[in-house]
Amino acid sequence: MLTKFFSKANDRKDLKCEIVEANDGEEAIEMLDTIYPHLILCDIGMPKKDGFEVLEHFNTVSKKTNPFCFFSFLSAAPEEKIKAFNEGAMGFLSKKEINYFMIVLQIKAWLRLSRLERYYKSIRQK
Repeated sequence: MLTKFFSKANDRKDLKCEIVEANDGEEAIEMLDTIYPHLILCDIGMPKKDGFEVLEHFNTVSKKTNPFCFFSFLSAAPEEKIKAFNEGAMGFLSKKEINYFMIVLQIKAWLRLSRLERYYKSIRQK
């Protein structure tokens, strides 16, 4: 479903993005060792490895080489949201409230924050 949203956003020029999909959590972890996304949208309930395992790998391994990536979950129960925020997730997109414009606006906001973090880090290093 999100692939259709991103294709539509690319076609409408609302977002310029390349979509990379994993079939399960294990594949997502393998991908994080070779690609450096700006944003990760991850489901919590995935086969082989769940979203929390992907987040843990991201925090312990991938974030060292890709510190400005925003990790977000697609949906979660309230207790899962608390756990996810405590473990470094930056947000959630609710499957029940999926709306094209809200997804586009949320992703643009996360990408702006990521760019601002890069900018401020570059200033501090000077």
